[in-house]
Amino acid sequence: MHQNFVGIVPLVDALYIHHKCLLHGVDYLVYFAVDILRHVQTEIVDAAASSKQLKPSSLSTYSYCALESDDFVSALCTKHRTRVLEKMMAASLEPSES
Repeated sequence: MHQNFVGIVPLVDALYIHHKCLLHGVDYLVYFAVDILRHVQTEIVDAAASSKQLKPSSLSTYSYCALESDDFVSALCTKHRTRVLEKMMAASLEPSES
């Protein structure tokens, strides 16, 4: 697992996400990424509406709490796991271009 959220969310949350992925599968990275985007959605929409340039470093991802997102992430998993995991597995089996 190469992706993580260290430096994007608080360290304790990045470790929690990593732990969940190790226990439940790498597809949880996708569900947590969706949840983090949901967390900053208002900022993204406001920047788009005002035509402001949006810098990822200006998003309030450090107020994100992964533990509070368990229900939402689990619901995403229940609804989408078959498709997400299937696509991830297919992509991982494709030969990489080097």
